[in-house]
Amino acid sequence: RRIRIRLVVFPGKQALILFQEMKPEEGKLAKEMVTVKWIENCVSAKALEEARLLIESDPTKAKLNSIINEKLAMIIVGPAESEKKRAEGFNKKGNELINKKDYKGAKESYTKSIKLNPMDPTRYTNRALAYIRDQEYDLALGDAKSALYVSKNFAKGYQRMAEAYDGKKDYRKAYVYMRVYEKLEPDKAKDAVKEAKDKLKPNGIKVKDGDVEAEVETIIAGTYEDYKPTQHLPKQDSKGSKESKDSKDLKAEEVKAPGLVIKKEESKASAEEIEKFFANFLKLKSEGNELHTSGNYDGSMTKYKSCLTVLKELKKKNTLGIGEHEFISREGTINNNIANCYKQKQEASEVIVYASKTIDLPLADNKMKTKAYMLRGYAYEQIDKVKLAKLDWEKVKELEPANLDASKALTRIQDAITKDSVQDATDSLLKNAKEYEGFKKAGNKFYKDNNLEAAVKEFTNGIEMFKRNADIAKIKAIKEKEKISSIIALFTNRSLCYFKQEKHKEAIEDAEYVIATLDKKSDKAYFRKALSLSKLGKNEEAIVAMKKAKKYSPESDLYKSELTNLKELV
Repeated sequence: RRIRIRLVVFPGKQALILFQEMKPEEGKLAKEMVTVKWIENCVSAKALEEARLLIESDPTKAKLNSIINEKLAMIIVGPAESEKKRAEGFNKKGNELINKKDYKGAKESYTKSIKLNPMDPTRYTNRALAYIRDQEYDLALGDAKSALYVSKNFAKGYQRMAEAYDGKKDYRKAYVYMRVYEKLEPDKAKDAVKEAKDKLKPNGIKVKDGDVEAEVETIIAGTYEDYKPTQHLPKQDSKGSKESKDSKDLKAEEVKAPGLVIKKEESKASAEEIEKFFANFLKLKSEGNELHTSGNYDGSMTKYKSCLTVLKELKKKNTLGIGEHEFISREGTINNNIANCYKQKQEASEVIVYASKTIDLPLADNKMKTKAYMLRGYAYEQIDKVKLAKLDWEKVKELEPANLDASKALTRIQDAITKDSVQDATDSLLKNAKEYEGFKKAGNKFYKDNNLEAAVKEFTNGIEMFKRNADIAKIKAIKEKEKISSIIALFTNRSLCYFKQEKHKEAIEDAEYVIATLDKKSDKAYFRKALSLSKLGKNEEAIVAMKKAKKYSPESDLYKSELTNLKELV
């Protein structure tokens, strides 16, 4: 009973305290229960494979391996739809119970939800809230970290970290993590940040904004590894079990789990080697961050590029099933860091190269891609590629609707586009005005001779010349439509030819192009559209178009007459 109580209250590592106090005859049961609990709390394929190595000489290995395989399948393949539904059901039940202040019941429901779908960070932050309400702040911190290990940029994880530290009266850490939450959710965190800051001075805590900002940036630039769960399996008792003959040099074998077959090299040497790679990576990254902070961008880039080399080697040597998202997270972060260095050096072309690498990474999380789009957007602006810059900033806005930098950039870019002289577009058109007029007259002559095919060809030549040379955005801004009357006539006259040839779809397309791009009040375009719609049997739509033609040329007896005819048809 004591073991079971401790396992519920202190899952994982802390339960070992009790295990170490047990008598030898009680130890076997305690070890198995603690081990199972530890496996259930693993949230990555790597952690599970480490667990598999540690239980190799355990007499209950078969049972424990079965649990590991099920958990591994859940993480890599994902839970089945039925399991997801059950998990969601327990999560909703937990929400209901927490609203009723039944924190014990809520924690139990969230725990069941986590077991069914351990890769959903929301489950951990929900249970963390229940722990906070029940004043179990250390357990809340553990769940917040698990949420961030599953999804590094999950804002609610940092919010729960802040709330747990607040409960522990560690107001400085509470303020720092609430500032991280603010970076990810600026609109939601504003009041919470103020409340956290207000607790500093009364408690004699002095902070410098620069220091806090540096801490916040370091936390945001961190990796999944920073939030690796701290639970560990108990070490094997050297007296209680003998090391198997092949335990030091295991051969590759297939690890089978529902829905997958993974080949693993279960060698301790491989695990140690990979840990060394990770340690080297983190060391290089830390050195790069320090150099960047000091303004040594060249030195910083050298370290970051070495990080990418280490990652490349690590991928080759990955035999422990480290998830692809682990590599993507690190690679994307380093690419962004390098791009930021080049931004400081005003080397826009290199910023674009490295930011694009992050954007092109499959499965990169939104926060990482947002930063990459921002870096690339700034770079495109720097080299006056405002259209490309606008696309990137629009993507930032799509990923983070409340992003103020994106709002400012889009306003800035739109102003630049608007300031482009409309006169330039007019001048460009006037340069080719004689050619457009020539194509129009030639087409009209063929039309009068009833040579529709030749007429269409002449109009088409003029239209293609226009589309090759025109800046549509600027053409739309030209208010004096008479300056582009020859171009409009190329489209409306070709539309008439198509009508005569009974190519009504093409006739409508030409008319709609004029309305959408050149002159939204062109009565001839609406007239041509109405005639072809009527021929296609779409008389109600034709009436709408004919009314528009009459609206923009109210004195036309032809439009009045055709409108009456259409109404009679309907």
